[in-house]
Amino acid sequence: MIKKLKMYLISFVVFLICFYIILIFSGNKFQNISTFPQTWFEEINIIWIEKIELKNWDNKLVWVYLDNNKEKTIFYFHWNGGSLNIFEERIKNIWNLWYNVLCYDYPWYGESEGDPTEKNIYESSEIFYKYLIEEKKEKKEDIIIYGYSIWAAVATDLAYKKNIDKLILMSPFTSRYWMGEYMLGFNLQKMLFLENSFISEEKIKSIKAETLVIHWKQDKLIPFYMWEKIYQNSWAKEKYFISVEKAWHNNVSYQYEKEINPYIISFLEWKDFENRIIVR
Repeated sequence: MIKKLKMYLISFVVFLICFYIILIFSGNKFQNISTFPQTWFEEINIIWIEKIELKNWDNKLVWVYLDNNKEKTIFYFHWNGGSLNIFEERIKNIWNLWYNVLCYDYPWYGESEGDPTEKNIYESSEIFYKYLIEEKKEKKEDIIIYGYSIWAAVATDLAYKKNIDKLILMSPFTSRYWMGEYMLGFNLQKMLFLENSFISEEKIKSIKAETLVIHWKQDKLIPFYMWEKIYQNSWAKEKYFISVEKAWHNNVSYQYEKEINPYIISFLEWKDFENRIIVR
């Protein structure tokens, strides 16, 4: 009996070791899928605007550009809930702020191709920044970058590397290490020997563009203290915040959009802007 228990125990330990080794070798893939779960959502096929195809590093990227015949363009990074098709209303609402809008589907989102690695995502974002400069003849000082949720980290990276007019971050997080630790209670990435990534809390220190950070106290997905860390670390020449007290991660841009938009417009138009706490 004791021998059998020892054999079972040894077998279980060997299984755990093998499973751990497999996790280490597939850790990066697992991390990307869990961070960018686009394929977990059912695609909704809505043809609402002509999509333009771009070839880059042998992969196709799909995007939309809404022209408002304005000098300034908002480069918008949509969130994780799916591809461009389901963000029609959101993108058009940003366009209704009376700016041009560019928004693209990230690698492996919708009809875009490629793996959602940090390197690929950063490179694809820079390609579209270059598109605005070279094809649309935008001036660097006329580009506004607007990122939502984890894509606020991508927006932060682009603002860190490029000269822009203004930066808007909605529900930003500090880094992938801290997000993993917050969600799991321990740092799985370190256990799998994965490097930290999407480190917004450090990059924000070098961004001088005027910055607006929007967050909500009841956000259970990205905790409020991460917003505070990003805001405190910002060395922007002008920085502001909007705090929505009673809203959760996914509903603030819809439920409170009519209330938030006037403040965003004030921020974009160089008008007097006061920090706001919205309570409903």
